[in-house]
Amino acid sequence: MLSIIDWLEQSVENNDVEVIKFDSLNFDDAKKRKKGGINPRPCVYLNDLTCTYHALTDYYDLNIDEKEMKIIYSAGLEHENIIKAFISQRERPLEHYLLVEVADQGNLTNYLKKAKLTWNRRIELASQLISGLEFLHNQQIIHSNL
Repeated sequence: MLSIIDWLEQSVENNDVEVIKFDSLNFDDAKKRKKGGINPRPCVYLNDLTCTYHALTDYYDLNIDEKEMKIIYSAGLEHENIIKAFISQRERPLEHYLLVEVADQGNLTNYLKKAKLTWNRRIELASQLISGLEFLHNQQIIHSNL
């Protein structure tokens, strides 16, 4: 196990992950997403995706599985039912960010609390969740936050 910062520094140095230049991102301070329905979080645009960004120094003590992180951030790990995440780097001062795709309806817990779902929609949603989890499991990744 490595700290996320140690893994990131090593991966950037070895060119194991694609790093997006933070200063090249399109910022929209007017558009903010609500985190947990309370605090607004600024958004950035990466191609056709709206993303929130999080400084990785906030997670300095987080230990991660190096093999799993390499799989997650290697090219080609993409599935329609999995939210996308990217690593971004600002040069001055040196700072790394996690960019996370914004889900249109917020997080799954809040969506399920607010939405009035028909049985057909419930079945469709369960099928999408299973499809995403099956994809992750086939990549030897276990989602630990369910």
